Amino acid sequence: MPITTIIDPPLPGDAPEVFDAKAFAAWSALAALGGEINASSAEITTKVSQAAGSATAAANSANAADASRATADASKNAAAASASTATTKASEADASKIAAAASATTASNAATAADASKTSAAGSATTATTKAGEAAASATTASGAATTATTKAGEASNSATTASAAATTATTKAGEASASATTASNAATTATTKAGEASNSATTATTKAGEASASASAAEQAKLDAQAAAQQAAGGGEPTIIAGTTGQYWRGDKTWQTLNSAAVGLGNVNNTSDANKPVSTAQQAALDGKAAASHTHADATTGASGLMSGADKTKLGGIATGATANATDAQLRDRATHTGSQAISTVTGLQTALDGKAADSAALTDAAGTATLPATTAEPVASRLQVLRNNIKQAFADLAGKAADSDVVKLTGAQTVAGGKTFSNRSSHAGAYTPSLTPAHSATPTFDCAAGNVFEPATMTGNVTSITLSNAVAGQTVQIRFQQDATGGRTVAVPSGAKVDGTPDTGANRVNWLVLTYSSRGSRWEGNWLVIPS
Repeated sequence: MPITTIIDPPLPGDAPEVFDAKAFAAWSALAALGGEINASSAEITTKVSQAAGSATAAANSANAADASRATADASKNAAAASASTATTKASEADASKIAAAASATTASNAATAADASKTSAAGSATTATTKAGEAAASATTASGAATTATTKAGEASNSATTASAAATTATTKAGEASASATTASNAATTATTKAGEASNSATTATTKAGEASASASAAEQAKLDAQAAAQQAAGGGEPTIIAGTTGQYWRGDKTWQTLNSAAVGLGNVNNTSDANKPVSTAQQAALDGKAAASHTHADATTGASGLMSGADKTKLGGIATGATANATDAQLRDRATHTGSQAISTVTGLQTALDGKAADSAALTDAAGTATLPATTAEPVASRLQVLRNNIKQAFADLAGKAADSDVVKLTGAQTVAGGKTFSNRSSHAGAYTPSLTPAHSATPTFDCAAGNVFEPATMTGNVTSITLSNAVAGQTVQIRFQQDATGGRTVAVPSGAKVDGTPDTGANRVNWLVLTYSSRGSRWEGNWLVIPS
């Protein structure tokens, strides 16, 4: 029965008249609340009594399940005996033997299923006993389920008896063994079906037992809540919580729950010792890339890689520091690649070959010079050197008293000849000339007469106000070419003191030659202008 009375208690801050009104109302409400509490207590007492009755009924159901188990065991033994008899008589008719053996096996399976049904019923009974506080309706359902299990076990026993009879018939009448075996098989199938139904009934009993347990817990908690409400109304404390187990915790929805790793958000944590901690995927991947502690390497051979053997290490240690690296035979025999010295005696035939060669030095005598050339036949080197020395000495003697090179006028090449020279045959000098010199245009040019006799400066771009002729000698004739530019009208002043006849043409692009000879008698330049036709 629910408690609906609500008490509005007076508060210290209320006005006196309000406080008194609330106090009288609360006193009146307490009377009504007491009646509701008494009614709830009576109802709770009734529920507790009913739960006790359910526990008794569950115990009776467990006893019935034990009886069902005994019956199933007897059925199993009978089926086993039937199978043994069928096996003994197998020689009488092979077909009958096979059928009987199949029937016996099926019956044994039926008996096993019945045994499983019995176990399930026993577990259901145990659960029912543990949940002694379950509601009466759920206990009645469990009792019915246990009765159903007993009935199904009896049917399994009957099926096993039928199989045994079929096996006996097969032994007595070999010709009828096939039909009997078929009957036994059908009976075994029926037994299997019934055993399955018994298992389902046991499962239903377990489910109902759980529901009954929850109902009982709810009833008990409702009782405690009602008591707590009464205590609070009378100024008492918090509701009483029914006791759980050491493996449970009291959740916010006021229910006991199993305390495990999932309940605290650690569902992936394994409760293992340090020695048995699992290896993570990343750790395992790293370990897979490492060599085992027992891993070894074989010594290297000419055909396979490996570690260096002790013999190879000894051989390698015997090689001197700085030894020549491996090379081809041709390179090793090449003296150009070798350093150091080697005794002549270590080279076969070398001393003999050297003995047949001339010495690198030979003493010569200071004999008289001779014009006789060395012979063309083979002779010792020292003899040949002596003849050559004599020839050279003769050549020096022949050159003694000859004119010096500077005293000879050469027919070719450049040469400066001092003083005047007289040639008896002038024709031998025909065609002699000095090349033209081509300086840039200048308003005050200087022409070096020692460098040449003909001067052709660039086209005039302005007037020539003075001309200087340096290093001239008496009798020397010089020729100077002047060309007007496209403008024309450019004037030329002759060398100071010179006597010149004629007038140049200053028209555009006209060419005029100034021809001058230095006179020794007049000590001046004398000449004329030569106008070139346009």
